[in-house]
Amino acid sequence: MEPVKILIEQLEQILRGSIEMIPQIAVAVVVLVAVWGINHLAHFIFDRALTHTKLRQSLKDLFSLLITLLVWGFGLMVAAVVLFPGLTPASILTESWYRICRHRVCL
Repeated sequence: MEPVKILIEQLEQILRGSIEMIPQIAVAVVVLVAVWGINHLAHFIFDRALTHTKLRQSLKDLFSLLITLLVWGFGLMVAAVVLFPGLTPASILTESWYRICRHRVCL
């Protein structure tokens, strides 16, 4: 009967921890929805600004992709920091850089 009691205690701890994280998950979801809106707003402004320019469509698409990557990259970092309080943007960037450079020689 002892292993069953241990298993039930562990499941209760997991459930308790999950319930404690609900506010952080909710705020992270709100942040992601805000990032989605900011991304659409940035694309609207970008499209309005470049409507009458003579840039090639491929360059406009490239700038649009860069805007999307920057907005979502920043937004995902903010959501991760909200969701995991011990995480910092600096630790996200340094860990990512370390993993990229682990198999190659980086300067």
